[in-house]
Amino acid sequence: MHPLSLILLLTSFINLLIAFYTIRYYKSPGALAYLSILLCIALYAFGYVMELNSDNLEDIYFWLKVEYVGIALFPSVLVIFTLHYTGYNQYLKKWMIVVMIAISCTTIVLQNSNFGHLFYTKLAINTAQSSSFANFTKGPWYWVHQVYSNLTLLFSFLLYVWMAIKQVGINRVRAFLMIVSLTIPWGFYIYYLSSYYKSNMDIIPFSFSIVGIMGALGMFRFKLLDFEPLALEVIFESMSDGVIIVDKKLRITNFNNHAKQIFNNLNEKSIGKSIEKILEQCEDTKRIAFRHEEYSTDIENDCFGGRRYFLIKTTPVFENKDRLAGWAIILSDITQRKLNEVALKENAKKLKELNATKDKFMGIIAHDLRNPFHVLINLSEMVQQDIADNNYEDAGKCAEMLYETAKNTHTLLQNLLEWSNFQRQGVRFNPEWIDVAEALKDDLNTIELLASQKKITIKKTISPGLKAYADSQMLKTIVRNLMTNAIKYSYTHTEVFLQIIEETGNIKISIQDCGVGLSQEDLSRLFKFETSFSKSGTASERGTGLGLVLCAEFVALHKGQIWAESIPEKGSTFNVLLPLNNN
Repeated sequence: MHPLSLILLLTSFINLLIAFYTIRYYKSPGALAYLSILLCIALYAFGYVMELNSDNLEDIYFWLKVEYVGIALFPSVLVIFTLHYTGYNQYLKKWMIVVMIAISCTTIVLQNSNFGHLFYTKLAINTAQSSSFANFTKGPWYWVHQVYSNLTLLFSFLLYVWMAIKQVGINRVRAFLMIVSLTIPWGFYIYYLSSYYKSNMDIIPFSFSIVGIMGALGMFRFKLLDFEPLALEVIFESMSDGVIIVDKKLRITNFNNHAKQIFNNLNEKSIGKSIEKILEQCEDTKRIAFRHEEYSTDIENDCFGGRRYFLIKTTPVFENKDRLAGWAIILSDITQRKLNEVALKENAKKLKELNATKDKFMGIIAHDLRNPFHVLINLSEMVQQDIADNNYEDAGKCAEMLYETAKNTHTLLQNLLEWSNFQRQGVRFNPEWIDVAEALKDDLNTIELLASQKKITIKKTISPGLKAYADSQMLKTIVRNLMTNAIKYSYTHTEVFLQIIEETGNIKISIQDCGVGLSQEDLSRLFKFETSFSKSGTASERGTGLGLVLCAEFVALHKGQIWAESIPEKGSTFNVLLPLNNN
């Protein structure tokens, strides 16, 4: 027996042992391919043992055939296993497997039959040394097989290098094991082909003795097939959450594409740098804590490309169960959830306000509008009765009261309808350049007529040629409501002062009356629908308070201001500021 046979037998035995152990992982992706690799190596090593110990060409050729079953299949099953192990098995199509196996089977067939001398052009036995070796001249398909084998080896080698770069901890160790397992036989092969090697003995099978030891180390020490490394990488990259892996010194070791999209200063150069350099980009992220248990917090920040909300979790990563290796930082975008929560709160608030508005509105209709109509009906009946009794003097007084009530009711109803329409669908805000005096001319004439009926004098001061960029109809509504209110709450034989002037880039409208005035409590309730109130005028006129609410809303559309000043029993002054140009 050749003195080196024991090494090859041990190599074959180790690989068969690992192959037997691999059966327990048959459900793991790539396990069958890995089992095939081990069997190929075992067959190659065993066949070469028998070749070394054969002394005739017929036996040597037979064991060459046995060897080449393992040699030919090895590159194909290596690629299949590598793609599964590194997580790129989605690129492994059925047709690719068929093509690779077909190439391997072609090699086996041509090596066995040597059809057309495609594999060997010449085969002989070399007995020049202490042992007999096959001595053959390579045919064209032999070189096809060599190119195919080396390309598959290079492809697998590069994938494991990439895996070692991207993975951390034990995953990286497993990747390095695979790299070394490929490098050793490749190095032996290069040396075998070089001019430095003078023997005819094939040294490549001996390299697998080292590979076998490393395979055993990988299986029994690092649980080589206990997980799906590539699948893990694919999941890592395809996660919708941003993930950053840091070691126990808070140095970045890995991150996925989504994390890079979140932090614009995160790139390949960030590997090995402190995570604090990345987190300092955003003020809120400084609150992230690294503990031995999972920690989570919500952050809100503008640094993620607009106002964004994230749930950030830091999860400790352990090696050997209790040895801290680092942390996984997981960033989940919860912006939409937060926006939905805000929207729900806003909708709930609006619904509450709407219900309160509805109740208030119905209360106004039930009280302030129903009563005037009762009065109108009663006065109409009285007028009819007085006319029937020929009591024309009383009929005239009732008719006068009927007119005043109808007029007040009309004003009340107009405000109700205007405000209701505004709340339901809004109003069209159509600002344009207008001459203020000209726009208010007709309305002020009507208001003066109304004031004269209460023996009230209107004193106007309007700057001539005053122009403003405003909605004409809204401006009329504002002035009309404030003026009618001033008249309503003024005593007879008094004056109401209207002043419209330009003041520091604004139109200032001031309306001062000499009426009942308002208390501080009443002043605080003005311009708000929720707290609006009605108060009888000096001639028992009724109102809803909606006119002032409408004024406030129209003023807001113009980006202006409205306020009131008052002294009980002396009168009130209402002031409005509207920008000359609210663009």
